[in-house]
Formats: sequence, C-alpha cells, structure tokens
Amino acid sequence: MSEPANPAQPGEEPRDDAMDAKVFDYYEGTLPAAERPAVEAYLRARGEPLDAPPELTSGLQSLRRAPVVAPETFERDVTATIEKRSGGRFFARPSFIDRVPLRLLLLLVALLAAGYLLLARTSSTGGARLRQNPSPQAPQGSGAIVTPP
Repeated sequence: MSEPANPAQPGEEPRDDAMDAKVFDYYEGTLPAAERPAVEAYLRARGEPLDAPPELTSGLQSLRRAPVVAPETFERDVTATIEKRSGGRFFARPSFIDRVPLRLLLLLVALLAAGYLLLARTSSTGGARLRQNPSPQAPQGSGAIVTPP
C-alpha cells in the first residue's frame, strides 16, 4: 500500500500540499480572486489568522512594508570603505590625459601639422631642414685648363 506524501503527526490531520501552496499564495497576495473565498474558509476552519504571519511572508513582502531610509553619511561611508579596501585604485586622481579635453589635443596636433607643412612648402630645399652645403668648389683636375690671369 502507498503511504501519504505528508504523513500526519499523532493528533494532527494530514497536510494537503496543494492547499498549503494556496495558503502561501493567499498570504503573499498572488492568489487569484476566484480562489480566495475557499482559502479564507479553510483558514477560518483551522482558526488561523487571515493576515499573514511574519514567518510566512517572503523577504520581498517584508521589504515592501518596511520603511527604509539610508543614513545621511551612507554614500560617504561606502566611498571611504571602497577607497580603503582598494588602495585608491577606483577613486584615484585623474591623469593628465583624463583632464585635458580631446578636442584641445586634436587642435594642437592639427596646428603643429599645418605649421610643419607651411614651413616645408615655403622652404627653398623642399623640406623643413635647412641644408648646410659648403660653397661650391672647382672640380679637381681642371686646374690645367684654366690659366690664372
């Protein structure tokens, strides 16, 4: 013979898992309205309260009812704790590149490039460097062709 799923303790009536689930849903407020009268009648017959006992409510329901106000120093305390534990890695002082706007850097690079191109274009040598050529000398071996005056 098969035994009941939830055997009753001596002096107790057998438990009904389906009704237990409906009672829990009733207390949570998720039970459909059509089933509420049957569950309320069941609770009255057993002498149980129609309001949810605290041990049967979920944590979410408890949190909805509880007024939660963070202390005024909460943000400052959390920041200090993170700073202490991380050694300043998260809230470190920004580097130079982080503080200088990218547009300013791009403008500076564009101006430098334009200045270089202008200098190279106006240069007589075609480059930005000046050539240091010594004065032209007469080719060697031509001394016999040219007679001194």
